[in-house]
Amino acid sequence: MDDSIRTTILSVFDRHRERPRAPFEEARFHHFLMADNRPLRDVRNSFTGLRRLNAFYDALQLDCAVCLDVNVPEKDWSVDALARLIAEKKANHQAQKVLVRKRVEQANANVLYEPLKVGLILIMPAVALAWAVSGGGIVGGIALALGLVVELAIYLIARREAQYYKKLRRVIEQ
Repeated sequence: MDDSIRTTILSVFDRHRERPRAPFEEARFHHFLMADNRPLRDVRNSFTGLRRLNAFYDALQLDCAVCLDVNVPEKDWSVDALARLIAEKKANHQAQKVLVRKRVEQANANVLYEPLKVGLILIMPAVALAWAVSGGGIVGGIALALGLVVELAIYLIARREAQYYKKLRRVIEQ
């Protein structure tokens, strides 16, 4: 195992912790993303913890120039086990390129399809119902405006994911 990978993991972890430079156990370091040493399931079940965990893995992939599997953040890794996994991934550079290309393609497709799906399945029926119930008055207009705001939010989230994977692709393909 490469010590530089281990050092990168610890550096990225320290940047995304609630209490940087506080002592922690390397065998279960995810528990220390939050200030009160919560189990990983609690970290994943809180908005703050999940945001920190996702930001940690996003930064780790960029810093290590590796595209991890989607289930990697689900596991309770030790620092050494995660470093070994990243070293294995980095050893197969061609597979990394293929994986990140697939992620870019999927993320680009989601920019169009996610807002379209939500719009057709949820928002259009809700707006039509509100419009019909209110007779097209102010309630229908408010429903339409709220639907557009939700659509915009979904689009922006999907676009941010696509931009992240494009950046990761540039890093991996260097």
